[in-house]
Amino acid sequence: EAQPEAEKIVRLANVKVPFEAEALVLYYAHQWDKCLEQLKYWQADQPFSGRPYIFQSYVFAVMKENHEAALKVLREGMIVDPTDSTMTNNMAFSLINLGRYDEALAILNGVTTNDVPVDVQIANSATRGFFKYRTAKTIKDVEEARELYTKAITLARKHPVQKNRGQIAAMFQLLEELRLGVSLQDNEVAAIKKLAEKSLDPGVNFLVRKVHSIASTKSAKVPTSLEFDLHQLGAPKTDL
Repeated sequence: EAQPEAEKIVRLANVKVPFEAEALVLYYAHQWDKCLEQLKYWQADQPFSGRPYIFQSYVFAVMKENHEAALKVLREGMIVDPTDSTMTNNMAFSLINLGRYDEALAILNGVTTNDVPVDVQIANSATRGFFKYRTAKTIKDVEEARELYTKAITLARKHPVQKNRGQIAAMFQLLEELRLGVSLQDNEVAAIKKLAEKSLDPGVNFLVRKVHSIASTKSAKVPTSLEFDLHQLGAPKTDL
């Protein structure tokens, strides 16, 4: 099912670069290493485009969890386009994962939030929420992190084309809540599983399965205090 979906996206996006098209097909097939190989070819073929750098950094950071590699790619990409907001955001995300909080904060503080596209607003709010989670020292810090993620997810809901971004932000928030020791109720775990089965987007699918794997091993089931409804993110209702 993944390959026909990828080929459909390639057609709809009118992708002209063979390496980009092949990378998309491999991405939807969850073949991350082969996808990265095609992205390298795409980068060499179009050295003045920032898009292959962004795509590589996402696969390295999210699927491979190799943040050093993601940063290396992003530094190369920033030479091509030093003002690209997605590259800047991805760099902050990887720095946070590496515990390099001062560097990440300097980047986040330098990002303008005025008159920017909605996808940039969503990413910026989510990454700021991620930063708050990782640097939290008080309950107030955690509450602020939740508010920032809620802002990102709510904004994504208002723009259907950004649905996947909202789902990805929600899964990253759930991972942070689980890291803090919050457990999910059985019906929430079941809803996450169904979302994993339903979603064709590789990023959403990968993260949902990761959340489900962690959440389903929790012995205690206590309510979360998250400010979003999994069903509104696309998970079918369950009778559990």
